[in-house]
Amino acid sequence: MSEWNPSATPNFTPDEFACKCGCGRADMDATFMKKLQMVRDEFGPMIIASGFRCAEHNAKVSSTGETGPHTLGKAADIRCSGHDAHRLMMLAAKNLFPGIGVSQKGSHSSRFIHLDQLEPGEANGARPWVWSY
Repeated sequence: MSEWNPSATPNFTPDEFACKCGCGRADMDATFMKKLQMVRDEFGPMIIASGFRCAEHNAKVSSTGETGPHTLGKAADIRCSGHDAHRLMMLAAKNLFPGIGVSQKGSHSSRFIHLDQLEPGEANGARPWVWSY
């Protein structure tokens, strides 16, 4: 993993990507963040629902257990719905994100698009390119 330098991504701060368990870690991958910044440049402001997750927190909130793209700093869940969700998915595909997860059920305030940058063989291995929760 290449270490993220927040000054290289002017529209994102470590606080936005800090693990929600309270440990404060925001160990995001630099390559992932650069790619996310490219999407942000076209999309506009984003609300990060989830960024980095420590292994313990990920095991509590994700089916990937103690591993997965969030634990590698190579994933973000972006809060959006409707037209914005569709637009974000198109920009993610254009920027070649290999993992796009779609959660568009329930209240609009809980909907998100998951983007990740796993390489073949990382974390839990192969997974679909686009999936729904």
